[in-house]
Amino acid sequence: YNVVKHDDYYSVKDNYKLIPLDLNCIDSRRSLLERFTRPEAFNIWISECVLCYLEREAADTVLRFASTIPNSYFILYEQLVSLPYDPFTNCMLAHFVKSNSPLLSSTTVNGCEAQIKRFHNCGFASAKVTFMSEYLYNLCPAEESNKVLEVQPFDEWEELDLFLSHYAIVCADN
Repeated sequence: YNVVKHDDYYSVKDNYKLIPLDLNCIDSRRSLLERFTRPEAFNIWISECVLCYLEREAADTVLRFASTIPNSYFILYEQLVSLPYDPFTNCMLAHFVKSNSPLLSSTTVNGCEAQIKRFHNCGFASAKVTFMSEYLYNLCPAEESNKVLEVQPFDEWEELDLFLSHYAIVCADN
């Protein structure tokens, strides 16, 4: 693909724009973001382990902004922690702290119902949570899930299941 640099964004194709911004300060780029959304089109927002590194208020500001754009679909993939923390969650959280990249907002939204409520409170009409274990074993096409199972780096299937039960996809729309 040919990436074209403009003053404040990059374009790959007419309908695909890359906008560099600090998500902690999304309001400062609101007009630029609004310039590239189209009410008549689907506006898809993908957060793959991104919002979890922001403070809760900054992460929710991103969600609230996306929910104000007509025809928005938000896909969030990240760690989903529930109280009380189990040993895997404690180990995972300690790992991210030790790596100097603590999970900030993930620890403030505990469980599926809390995630759904969060998206509703941020302006999305509907939201659904699917754990990665559910996706891999029941929703993913067999050919794809078999590829994952062939290359997975875990010694035991139980370890993979434990890992997958701590990650989820949230799909929301307005």
